[in-house]
Amino acid sequence: ATEFGCGTARAMATHTSHDGTPMPRVLVIDDNDALRRYAGLLLKVSGFDVDLAADRASALSALRAHPADVVVCDLFL
Repeated sequence: ATEFGCGTARAMATHTSHDGTPMPRVLVIDDNDALRRYAGLLLKVSGFDVDLAADRASALSALRAHPADVVVCDLFL
């Protein structure tokens, strides 16, 4: 797994459920580093695959590299 980044999109390790199916991938977009990292950590310990992005450019890069099932985004970004 890669560590939570500051400004660039970061992918977390792929998780699978107990039956071997991949867990949904969540992209968290927030320019507040602490909130982005905290939300990502909560989702990761809940078993989700998590990508983090601090801005529009890194979010688009993350989506191109790893399409997300769900996007959690700061509306005032």
